Amino acid sequence: RARLAPRPAALARLRAEGPRIVLSASSALLLERLDGVLRSSGLEALRARPLIVASARIAARAAELGYGEVHVARGADSAAILS
Repeated sequence: RARLAPRPAALARLRAEGPRIVLSASSALLLERLDGVLRSSGLEALRARPLIVASARIAARAAELGYGEVHVARGADSAAILS
């Protein structure tokens, strides 16, 4: 759970291409950190993209943060999130 700053090259790719989906793998803390990076990096528009979260609790937090299209995966592991 160490806080890592995104590399400038990764932020540049997001600005140029933008992913179709923003993923929050497994925790509300991760979601909040992702949200902070998007806001502080001028990438707020990505908050309108579909967001996949691992639980209903994280989905509720996403709604509180203003994410509109939130999908709950069957679990927190990579296979569940990707499916």
